[in-house]
This record gives sequence, C-alpha cells and structure tokens, in this order.
Amino acid sequence: MRKKKAAVWAALLTGAYCSRRAERPAAPMDADRSSAERAIDRVEQTWRAGADKNASLPDVKHMNVRVADVTVMGGVKTREHDVRAMLPELAKKTVNIRRLSQEIQSVNDTGDITLATEFRPAADGAYHVTVRVQEKRATTSASP
Repeated sequence: MRKKKAAVWAALLTGAYCSRRAERPAAPMDADRSSAERAIDRVEQTWRAGADKNASLPDVKHMNVRVADVTVMGGVKTREHDVRAMLPELAKKTVNIRRLSQEIQSVNDTGDITLATEFRPAADGAYHVTVRVQEKRATTSASP
C-alpha cells in the first residue's frame, strides 16, 4: 500500500512539474551561454581573489620575494639560458627586487634587447616571474 501511495505521489509530482515546464517558453541558447560565461567569470574572480589573499606580501624593507618559477618569453635570437645568465638574481629562490632591477637596467642599457618582468602571485605565497624579451631589429643601411 505504501509503495502504491509513493508511486501515485511521484506520478502526480512529476506530472505537475511537466505541466509547469510546458507553460514556460523555452530559453534561447544565447541566454544559457551568457549565464554560463557569467558563472565562469565569477569562479575566475573568486579564484584570483583567493590567490591574492594567499600571496605573501613582499619584504618592502629589503625588497625580497620568493619565486616559484621563472618563464622567459619572446626572444627569437636570445635564448632562455642567455637571459638567465644575464639575470643571475633569478637563479635564487628569494629574489632581491633592487638587484634584479639593476641587472635588467644594465641589460636594457646595451640597446640590443629590452627585458621586462611581470610578477604574479602563486598559490604557495611565492611569485611566478615572467621575463619578456624584446629584441631590437638591426637596421641595414645601404652603402652609396
């Protein structure tokens, strides 16, 4: 008897749900896609906010930060090991920002390449460092 009552209630509830569903017009696909995009954006914002909270603040007095990893991007002629050799400060686990800045400035002063760094917080309180290499194009002059 209980099973019959449960089956009847289930049928009634399912039928009521189906009839209500039929009354509503179907949502366009674009609305579903935009709501999914908004949900993804919310998740990314929450994740970034969490990463920013977990990132340790740099030692402002001595300008030291922990480095999780270093990525070198952009060089065609300049290889990654060359950039790492020009910036020995990046070989350390704790980087002194002032020394790194001086090393970058001395490389940039040569005029052959320009280096720029980007520090992004990592999940473990350290920073991901991206070194962008921009090579100067050699100008060719025609001889008379």
